[in-house]
Amino acid sequence: MSRKKYFREKSWNEKTELERFETIVDEFWELVFGTPRRPEKKFEGMMTKAKPTKAKPKRKRARKKDGTYKGDDKSTPDVNEAWESNDE
Repeated sequence: MSRKKYFREKSWNEKTELERFETIVDEFWELVFGTPRRPEKKFEGMMTKAKPTKAKPKRKRARKKDGTYKGDDKSTPDVNEAWESNDE
């Protein structure tokens, strides 16, 4: 196995049945597919700080009273009346 070992690996007798099963599955996985079953990757979530993402404002089409879509008024280039923001 090519994964780095940070802790002493348990001997076969020290492992639980689940750990033994996972070891066998890992070995067969590498044998069949030629790649590690669980490649190393950085911890996500609790271990690292999540990057803040900018949430796009949700928009939906503006509608008239009868339910049809409202069109954009071309005389007001700064405002698009065909869309309304849905701030939650």
